[in-house]
Amino acid sequence: MSILVGAVLLVATLFLARWFIHVDTETRAKAAKIGLAIVVVLAFVLIFFGLRLPFVITGLFVLIPFLPYFFQQETQELSKSAVSTHMTLEEARQILGVKARDTEEEILKAYRRIIQKVHPDKGGSAYLAAKVNHAKDVLLKN
Repeated sequence: MSILVGAVLLVATLFLARWFIHVDTETRAKAAKIGLAIVVVLAFVLIFFGLRLPFVITGLFVLIPFLPYFFQQETQELSKSAVSTHMTLEEARQILGVKARDTEEEILKAYRRIIQKVHPDKGGSAYLAAKVNHAKDVLLKN
């Protein structure tokens, strides 16, 4: 019986992991928070009904790889709100290192070059990436 339960849990975990990888970050963060709440409630229920504590603690350690997703959404929202809503054309040009006479293509080229260095996925800062994105938007709108 326990082998069957283990096999079902393993298959369910594999399907959930596959889904988890392919969804957008906002959905992933929400799902991770809900999953953590469910696991914590289950842990307390299992402890209450007499399951040994080491098994529950071991089960909670399985969640460690997913911890960054619990805080990812707040970080993105913070970086969006931290960026000033008003940026002058001169500030935007300084951020991207372009001149007033540069074309849209040159602005995009400078944007791509800089965003590759400051993007959070490449080890950069979410705040800097948001500033660079905002500078590009300001320049392309004008």
